[in-house]
Amino acid sequence: MCNNKGTEICGLCECNTNYFGKTCECSTDAGRLIDLSTACKYENSTEICSGRGNCICGQCTCTNSARYTGSFCECDNNNCLLSNELLCAGHGKCDCGVCKCDSGGQETVSTCFEPESEEECSGHGNCICGKCRCEGKYSGEYCEKCVHESCPNKCEELKHCVQCKLYGTGVFNPADCDLNCFQHSINKVEVVSPVSGTGTDEIICKAEDPSDECVFIFSYVTSKSKKIKINAQVTKECPPQAPIFWIVASVSSLVVLIGLILLCVYKAYTKIQIKKEFAAYDNERKEVAWGQETNPIYNNPVGTFQNPLYAGAEK
Repeated sequence: MCNNKGTEICGLCECNTNYFGKTCECSTDAGRLIDLSTACKYENSTEICSGRGNCICGQCTCTNSARYTGSFCECDNNNCLLSNELLCAGHGKCDCGVCKCDSGGQETVSTCFEPESEEECSGHGNCICGKCRCEGKYSGEYCEKCVHESCPNKCEELKHCVQCKLYGTGVFNPADCDLNCFQHSINKVEVVSPVSGTGTDEIICKAEDPSDECVFIFSYVTSKSKKIKINAQVTKECPPQAPIFWIVASVSSLVVLIGLILLCVYKAYTKIQIKKEFAAYDNERKEVAWGQETNPIYNNPVGTFQNPLYAGAEK
């Protein structure tokens, strides 16, 4: 029990000189004491055996040897990325936090590259034993699809092709339209909706046509072969047309009515002013008392003249 280096007393070992440990399995060099606990600490760690084991004779013994390995129990073999809730996608083993793929795994890794692409998982994820594990806002077999609302889209680029092909408007003339848009397949639909495409990867776009100020709607889906399929709504959404005739007629009638009202107001005002002025004149005329005077240059037309030869004059 005590490795022949001590004496068992009541189930415990009393070790000989220069030996120690539970079963006297440890020894010192010529009596020199060694700080064995320090020897069981990983680099700058303060924990003995990374908190996952016991320090025995200056060496770590891990509590769960299947999960924790390493000289200081520093490796956690369950600390690899999960895919489909399986470590290393179920195609390998986790070795100190790194997936080690099963035999043939090296060949499987090549499936993390999209055809004609040199970026693993399109640069938006990690390849774990032949399968891409995508970052948050990316999805798809090769993490090639950006599904977050903040992702850039091709609406601005594709709207010119939709305009020229479907409505005959936009910046492209017929020749430029054929040259720049031949690779896009445009399908005419009555109404564009999320279910008109192939699923959640469909992007719906809205753009205004300056030629008539109407809004046209289309959606697009990018296939694995990078080909873009477009669903375009045949009918544009236009603002309601203003009734020009009735607007002009109403404005004209309103102007004439306002003119007549102003004319009537002016006539009534002038009539009232004239009445006031005449009344004031009449009152002033009645209040004046004129005296009677004889005009100094006035000659009375009636006079008396006596003929001296008239006999009756003496009487």
